[in-house]
Amino acid sequence: MPGLYVPLDVNYADDDKIIAAGPLGELLYVRALAFVKRADADGHIRANQLPAIALRIPRWRQHADRLVELGLWEVDGDGWFISAWFKRNQAASELHHAKSEAGLIGNHRRWHLLPTGNPSPDCKFCVANGVAPAIAADR
Repeated sequence: MPGLYVPLDVNYADDDKIIAAGPLGELLYVRALAFVKRADADGHIRANQLPAIALRIPRWRQHADRLVELGLWEVDGDGWFISAWFKRNQAASELHHAKSEAGLIGNHRRWHLLPTGNPSPDCKFCVANGVAPAIAADR
């Protein structure tokens, strides 16, 4: 998906926990951030997903255990949760709602507001902005 990204503080490598995780633990952590963002998983990693995330990382299970020990990850049922996920990321449901709302606004502008637009009593934006109050009152 173009334009999809996960926020990563430019100073993350100076964090004591990241340093203690070591280079391969750091790599696993950063890959996991990207994976859960792409998967819309709200910081959750299922156990069966970790081998793919950790591809070409030797002893990846030990690094995962170390991330838990350091508090960067938490054991979560049959998998893990990235502890600070919601510090810099919105819940997937919030993002989907915001995108849906933006699409509705775009459709409202295109079909209901242009000079040739046709206000609709079924459009919450037409009604809320007084564009179609008379039509809405008739219903």
